[in-house]
Amino acid sequence: MCLSSDSLTQAIQQYLHVDRYVIASPTSEDAFYRLIEQQKQQLDCLILEDTPKLPRLVNWLHGQAVLLPLLI
Repeated sequence: MCLSSDSLTQAIQQYLHVDRYVIASPTSEDAFYRLIEQQKQQLDCLILEDTPKLPRLVNWLHGQAVLLPLLI
């Protein structure tokens, strides 16, 4: 997940069961990029928040040829 809002992060974590999903919530764009690069083969989907950073994140994912289901 790449979310800016703590309340949204907490709400999503309540619905995702930790015994079934590994939830990663990087604290910066650089941490997000590193996570994607390191875990690309293990990721099932991404959850991104609609913020001013979203176009930059999506462009980076496209440039890296990261094709995953994405929830905005």
